[in-house]
Amino acid sequence: MWVPGTITAADIPMSLADMGLLSYQFSWHERIGAVDVLNYYLERVDDWQASGACGFVYEVGEETTARGNHIHVQTDICALGSPECALFCWIELGPC
Repeated sequence: MWVPGTITAADIPMSLADMGLLSYQFSWHERIGAVDVLNYYLERVDDWQASGACGFVYEVGEETTARGNHIHVQTDICALGSPECALFCWIELGPC
C-alpha cells in the first residue's frame, strides 16, 4: 500500500516509535515456506524478535469484539478507518 493519506496497521508501531514509546523492525518477505507473501512483516518490537513459529499478530475493531480476532492480513496492506481498538500481541504456535 504505502499510499499517501492511507493509514494502515503498520502506522501504529511506526507512530509509537516516533513518540519514543518503542522500537520496531519490519522485514520484507518474498515467501514464507511455499507461500508467496510479498509483504512486510513486523519482525521486532523492542527486545521481542519473531522467529520460527513465534511472532506478532494484531487485531483491530470495536473494543468489545476485537479480542481473539487475529487478522491474517499483513500490516502494510490493512487500511484502517477509525478502529476503536488496535492490539498487537505475541503468539507462540510452536518452537521459537
